[in-house]
Amino acid sequence: MDLFLTKGDVGYKTGHLIYDGNIEVKGCLKSGFRIKGYDIKIKEVDGGEIHAEGDITIQDGINGATIYARGHVSANYIHDSRISCLGNVYIEKEIVDSTIESSGACQVTKGKIINATICSNQGVAAKNIGTEKTAANMITVGQDLFIKKELVRIEKQIIESEKQKLKLKKKKENLAFENKGYHDSSTRTANELDKMIEEKQAIEQEISRCEDDPDKKKERAGLKTRLKQVESHFNQLDKQLNDKFDEIEKNEEEIENIYELFDTLDDLVEDLNQERENYMDWSESNAGKSIVIATGKVFSHTIIQGKHAQKEIRETVSNVKITECRMTGETDDTELFEIQVHDNIKKR
Repeated sequence: MDLFLTKGDVGYKTGHLIYDGNIEVKGCLKSGFRIKGYDIKIKEVDGGEIHAEGDITIQDGINGATIYARGHVSANYIHDSRISCLGNVYIEKEIVDSTIESSGACQVTKGKIINATICSNQGVAAKNIGTEKTAANMITVGQDLFIKKELVRIEKQIIESEKQKLKLKKKKENLAFENKGYHDSSTRTANELDKMIEEKQAIEQEISRCEDDPDKKKERAGLKTRLKQVESHFNQLDKQLNDKFDEIEKNEEEIENIYELFDTLDDLVEDLNQERENYMDWSESNAGKSIVIATGKVFSHTIIQGKHAQKEIRETVSNVKITECRMTGETDDTELFEIQVHDNIKKR
């Protein structure tokens, strides 16, 4: 795939950067600007938005930004940002004051999660989750909020497309009805013009007969006056007929445009249905994992939410694996779950 490379920042000098291919930015994305492409590599993100059809790789960190990717997202750190992705989130140092929604896993390999809301379908792993002084983290695992939102978005787009098609259908019907009226009226006008041509020819013949007769001078003058009236009326009707033909042509062009819009909307709905099917296939083949791993500490008041159960960590725990488990001793027709904290796992 083609690569678009820029050696500086994406900001006022460059404007938004939108490219149907891979993008590499040696500088920084500035606040208020947007990058859209396939795989995107960038040194730093300081505000702004990134939309990637593939992966997003950020050498340094993400500050105050909105990130969307249909692949993985990796960075050194995330501060005060919102990340939505279909793949995994790989962070080296820390996630602070941010919201993460991932269909994959969220991994902070060497650092901590502070004052964050994370929903990660494939689980969360970090060294430390929380601190003694900061607000509690909300960690949700085993749930795919990203795909749920994508399916809602797709459904809304399909509904909106169908609404547009109904509006276009109604408009086409109105234009067709209007053209029928123009055609009927044009037929009447054309018949009237034919009669006026006959009348005009008859008057001209009468004038020709009276031309050399001095006794018919007054009659000839009356015929000429009548001829002017007929010609004036003829010209008016002829203009009206041409105007109706112009309206018919304009409406037919608009109807043709509506058919093209129909095709465009049909293609869009087909693409959306395929996208929905792909997401559902992905969801079926990537079952959620309700697991949180901390090789350091999980501080008190951290909330762990699984697919069926929730637990607030009352006391700080160290070196733990937290999972959602089905409670034993329940009947087959009743399933109860709880969040359990396990220790004695190997440190990374």
